[in-house]
Amino acid sequence: MSVYEKILGQDKLIEHFRKSVSLGKISNAYIISGEKYSGKKMLANAYAASIECENPINGEACMECHSCKMSLSGNNPDIRWIVRESKDNKDGTKKKAKEIPVDAIRDQINNDIVVKPYHCKKKVYIIDEAETLNVAAQNALLKTMEEPPEYGVVILLTSNENALLQTILSRSIRLEVASIDDETIKNYLMKNNMIPDYAADVLVSFARGNLGRAIELSQSPTFNEMKDHLVKTMSFLHEKDMAEIGNITKQTSEFKDDINYYFELLTMWFRDILVAKSGGDESKIIFRDEVENIRELSRGYSYRSIEMILKTIEDTKTQIALNVSFDTAFKILYMTIRDGYIR
Repeated sequence: MSVYEKILGQDKLIEHFRKSVSLGKISNAYIISGEKYSGKKMLANAYAASIECENPINGEACMECHSCKMSLSGNNPDIRWIVRESKDNKDGTKKKAKEIPVDAIRDQINNDIVVKPYHCKKKVYIIDEAETLNVAAQNALLKTMEEPPEYGVVILLTSNENALLQTILSRSIRLEVASIDDETIKNYLMKNNMIPDYAADVLVSFARGNLGRAIELSQSPTFNEMKDHLVKTMSFLHEKDMAEIGNITKQTSEFKDDINYYFELLTMWFRDILVAKSGGDESKIIFRDEVENIRELSRGYSYRSIEMILKTIEDTKTQIALNVSFDTAFKILYMTIRDGYIR
């Protein structure tokens, strides 16, 4: 079993890591960039375990030695994670701090790295969400990066490389997580998460090459409720009066926190209607479990009205981002969709 076995679609990165361990050419600083859920943490964990392994096999953690067992259980004292701290809210919930402060870098890296490894050959420091390091924290980190001890390795994980100082970028080996092809994501969801193919198609469209995002959404009750609400709303909106549209808008407002996903679903829905209306390849329809419904609805929309609706969806998305009244913006959107149905 490989330490990288559960990481899909990252062959180039994995090969880079294997070679560095096999040749003993491990850098003092790495930046792994990629979207949220793209697998950065899994890659960093696997690489750190391989770096610390007592008997690496082909550049990978052997999974059997004492160091590997500590690494893979999260108990290796020579692998440290630096993360944003969570703070308690008054209502008992937790909220992550907005940034990683300078004290976190000084205490957890600068003051610690001067002590040699406790058990392994290296000391590995993994900074999650490195884009949240404030400027003072980055400057403090830079001091260690400028004169690192031979045994020190810093791995920065980020979804926004541009938030890091140029001096940090220039002193690091920069690696990027690759997008995963749609077929691989779909097959994974169907095999491992028991998702039917038509539902997997929707998730794949949302994933845009990010397997982690697809898995996250597949397990999200909110996402599935949102999708059901959209299908129900779009199926009968052309029959609704203003009072009913007001009620539908109120129901939609329950998804405010994830409204950008709703806009994406809405755009996919009308692109499917466009495919059906144009007599295109229906295998390209994303809402495949609603093909009959979409085909029937497509007869009631003109090409011009579909174009207008898609534009209004984008306009509404912009308005919501600018804090325009949610109710007003969505009532106008829903009326545009209703009035665009001419049959």
